[in-house]
Amino acid sequence: MARLFIVEDEPIIAYDLKLCVEQAGHEIAGMAETAAEALPQIAATSPDLLLLDINIKGAEDGIALARKVAAILPVPFIFVTSYYDAQTLERVKGVNPSAYIVKPFKEEEVLANIQLALKKNRSAAVSAKPGKLFVRDGGILKPIKAEEVVFARGESNYTILHMAGNRKFTVSHTLKSIEDKLPDSIFCRVHKSYLINLEYIDLIEHSVAKVAGETIPIGKAYRAGLFEKMQIL
Repeated sequence: MARLFIVEDEPIIAYDLKLCVEQAGHEIAGMAETAAEALPQIAATSPDLLLLDINIKGAEDGIALARKVAAILPVPFIFVTSYYDAQTLERVKGVNPSAYIVKPFKEEEVLANIQLALKKNRSAAVSAKPGKLFVRDGGILKPIKAEEVVFARGESNYTILHMAGNRKFTVSHTLKSIEDKLPDSIFCRVHKSYLINLEYIDLIEHSVAKVAGETIPIGKAYRAGLFEKMQIL
């Protein structure tokens, strides 16, 4: 399960993409019709993937938006557009999209490219993760071990790391940014505001998880992703 942001100025196409994404079990982080609308929303929501039309309303097109997003967030994107002329394709090469889908599109084509883009991005993130993380504590940089992070709770533009031994650190990063820095093999997003370490799960009941004695909500859109990572007998 992933969170996607759609930038499309044709309402019917935007709705079709939204429906396609949600029926596949993903979540819509937001939608916009122009680059000016989209950029601050993307920065605020930190989605996992963008679906961008190229020829959109406003002063800037989807390619210009992709370039601006890349400067602030390491988020992959897919162009979904009716433009495939030589000039457009040449401009597209400069922003390195994960895929380029030409309208009219087929649902299975969109979903297949979404899965490939997400898998490629996860693999790249895992290979780029450092062996040791550092947090600021009273002006001092302290090393922490990823496996000692019990869970993380996102609060707007900062995140509280709950560590083993009842330690806590507040860091100036979004939860999505923290998620990208921690190993995907033992961490799982279970709610828009929570990321948990699977090794510390005590039990799961209904829509909550007990993690090292703390009650963590499990969002409906995140359940499938959590269960995929768990070895259920």
